[in-house]
Amino acid sequence: MFAIDSIRKLEKEIQSSPKLSPSVERWLDGTKELELELSNKVVFLSKYIDQIPSQILPSYSTMIVNILNDDEIKDSLDMPKALADNILDLAKALEKAGERTKASDVRTALKQFKKFKDEVI
Repeated sequence: MFAIDSIRKLEKEIQSSPKLSPSVERWLDGTKELELELSNKVVFLSKYIDQIPSQILPSYSTMIVNILNDDEIKDSLDMPKALADNILDLAKALEKAGERTKASDVRTALKQFKKFKDEVI
């Protein structure tokens, strides 16, 4: 498995090229679409927060925080109220598991994300 950061680095290197072929431009567009789709899927998983094993919640919360804070993703990320509520449930589950810092990080990221979306609209 490769990291999205590696793909982003490659994308930036390609974009800095003086001239891109239409095929490479399509590839860049496709990778951005896939990244957004994966991010939406990670956020959507919060719908099943009660089914995620508790030992995985800290790692999952890190992913959620990274997605909500990602300037390249958050503009296009879809976050209905129900999903935002599910992410708050994640924070509650983290607190219950003794992961207060992670819970606080999730709440902060969600609050900043909502503020960003309100400013954009």
